[in-house]
Amino acid sequence: MRKITTLKVFSIIMIVGLVFSCASTSNNSPEWILSPTSVYSDEEYLSAVGYGADRASAENAAIAAITKTIKQNVKSTTLSTEKFSQTDKGWDNAKDYSNNVETYSDLVISGIYIQDVYPVKKGKSTEYYALALVNRTEAGNHYKSKITELNAVIDEKIVDAYKSMGTFSSYSTLVEATELAKENDYYLDILAVINPKFYKISLPNYGNAATVEELARRCLSQIVIGFNVNGDMDGRIEAAFSKIFTEYGIKLAELSDLDSTYTLVADVSFTPLQMSGESKNKYIRFVVNANLTEIKTGKIVLPFAISGREAHLSESEAIQRAIRTIENEIRKEFQVKFDTLF
Repeated sequence: MRKITTLKVFSIIMIVGLVFSCASTSNNSPEWILSPTSVYSDEEYLSAVGYGADRASAENAAIAAITKTIKQNVKSTTLSTEKFSQTDKGWDNAKDYSNNVETYSDLVISGIYIQDVYPVKKGKSTEYYALALVNRTEAGNHYKSKITELNAVIDEKIVDAYKSMGTFSSYSTLVEATELAKENDYYLDILAVINPKFYKISLPNYGNAATVEELARRCLSQIVIGFNVNGDMDGRIEAAFSKIFTEYGIKLAELSDLDSTYTLVADVSFTPLQMSGESKNKYIRFVVNANLTEIKTGKIVLPFAISGREAHLSESEAIQRAIRTIENEIRKEFQVKFDTLF
C-alpha cells in the first residue's frame, strides 16, 4: 500500500505567512484567505492561497503553492511504495526511486484552477490574494481514466510477451511496457494524493514499473545465443561479436547447445589479391557473412555482411589490418543493427 500523507502541514505554513501579510485586511475579507479549508472542504478539494503585488503574481503563487504541496506528498508516497516493494518483493529499487523523484521535480498537475482573487488596499498600493483549488473528484477522474487506459495497454503487452518469452521481440515488448508502467506510476502517485479512493480502485494487475522491468530482465536472461565464427584466425572477430551480446547480459553458448534460442554463424575469409603495377604492397581481400537466426522459427533476424581490402608490405600485416577493420565494423555497423532489435 502507498502511504497517503496529509496535505495540512504545508497549508498551515502558508496560512501562518498569510496571517502576517494580511493583518491589515478589512473584516470584509473572504474567509478563504486565512482558512481555505473552512470554505472548501479538504475532503472535496485541495486548496492553497497565494499573494502578490498584482493579480497574475498572486495566481501564480497560489498555483505554485498547491503544486508544491502535491509534489511533496507524491515524493513521500513514492518513497513509501519503494520501501514496500523492497520488503515485499525483495527487489533493490533504490536507483529507480531516485530517478522517479528527479522526474517529479518537474511535476505538472492537471485540474488546478483559480477559484477566486481578492484585492486588498494597503496605503497607496494594492495586494492580491488568490485561491487555487483542485477538485478531488474531477481531477481524480482525469487521472483514473489515464491509468485505466494504460493498465489495459500494459496488460496486453505483458500477455503478448509471455507468448514468446526468451526472444528479442518479447524483450522489446516488455521494455515498451516498462516505460508505459513508469508513466502509469507517475499518474498513480499523483492520484494517491488527489483522490485516495480512486487510487485504490485503479491499482494495476501487473504491480508497478519495477515488476514489469524485472519481468523484462527475466526474459532477457532466457535468451541464449549459440554461435560459431569460421575462419577467425586468432579469436578477435568472435570476441568482437561476443562483447556486444554480453554487454546486454545475453548468455552465449556453443553452436550445438540445446538451450540456445538463437544462433549466430559467421564465415570469415581472407584472400590474397594480385594487383597490377609496381606496388610492393601485399593486398588482402576480406569478406564476412553472418546471420543471427531464431531457432524456433528459422527466421534470420539480423543479417550482417561486410567486405573490403587492406594492404601492407607484408601479407601477415595486411591480414591484421583487415581484422582491425572487421572489428571496427562489428562495433559500429553490427552494434547499431543489433540495438534496433530492442
